[in-house]
Parts: sequence; C-alpha cells; structure tokens
Amino acid sequence: MNFVELSNIIFVNKKLYGTISDKDKIDNFYIINKKLSLGNLQLSQFFNHKFIDRASALDLYYMYFRKTNKLPNYWWAKSPNKKEKVKKVPNADRVMFIEYEGLTEKEFDFLYEHYQEDVEYKIKLLKRLAD
Repeated sequence: MNFVELSNIIFVNKKLYGTISDKDKIDNFYIINKKLSLGNLQLSQFFNHKFIDRASALDLYYMYFRKTNKLPNYWWAKSPNKKEKVKKVPNADRVMFIEYEGLTEKEFDFLYEHYQEDVEYKIKLLKRLAD
C-alpha cells in the first residue's frame, strides 16, 4: 500500500483502517509523521523516536483524527518549495526586450524565471519609449 492510499484511509475512508497491515503502517509512518508535523509539531516530535513502535504510533494518529473528526487542511496544501508556473510573455515583447538588452533566448528565460517583476517592468518602460 502506498502513502496516498494509506492517507486516504486515515482521513477519508476511516472504516477501511482495520484492513491495513502492520507492515504498511511501518513503511509509511515516517512520511506521515513528517507531513503531520506541519500542523502538530509537538505530537510529531513525541513520535519521532528511534525506538517507537511505528504501527502503534500510526494507530494513535488514526484514533486522534477519528475522535476529533478533524481534517488537517495543511495536509493537502501546496508545498512552499514548488514554484508557480511562469506566465508567457507575448512574442513581440520578448523580441523587443532581447534585442534591446542583447540577450540570448536562454538568458531571457533565466531572467524572466528569476526576476519576473523586473523584466515585466522593463518591458513596460520599453513599450512607453516605443510609443
């Protein structure tokens, strides 16, 4: 059983929790404990011990969420490390900026990916100058 299936059983299909083997609980404990640390660091640190019975610890997590009937909203939140997709620049603006700055396509892509606001500001200025 993979992590996604197990987490769906813990939070959504709670009636199926009895069908999970101890091996599956042990295999997925650390990733679940790590993810749950986002909302309850103290409890996660308590379970994060070398000699903890991982299957029993996951059972305690399950009982806690079954009793409180809470869903950890942070569980499904986007990771802060993931970047949003960079929006496309109109081709005419792109060409104008590249020619003015004397850049290559790769250099423009790098600048736009890391300094999007600055590049857009410079494109606006260049458009004003062109008018």
